[in-house]
Amino acid sequence: MSRDSYSELGPEDAAEARRLRGAKGGMTSMSNRTPEQRVAFAKKAAAASAAARRRRREEAGLPEPKPRNRATVPPLDQLEPYLRQIDAEGGTLTYDERIREASLRLKRDVAAAALAALRSRKEQS
Repeated sequence: MSRDSYSELGPEDAAEARRLRGAKGGMTSMSNRTPEQRVAFAKKAAAASAAARRRRREEAGLPEPKPRNRATVPPLDQLEPYLRQIDAEGGTLTYDERIREASLRLKRDVAAAALAALRSRKEQS
């Protein structure tokens, strides 16, 4: 269908035909780019989207969102005894599941040690 034939369609059909043609052009454009160019294009689009979100938030008088608390994984040397214990128990855990379980066990033991220290300090006073 040529551009001139859009006039033969109704307004809704013509709009749909233009939308589909634009989508096809975008796919062709992206397929002709190198992976580095696609990454650069995506980064630029993400930055523009974030700037637009920030602008809309400022216009509405809303505060900046709080930064997300990203969970950190303890160093592997601290997790090593727990990982050995998990491996000895057997089971079919993935690497991520093993790390998560070892982290939880480490946090449990740290909390137990802190509680024991508080109790001993309370008994001494």
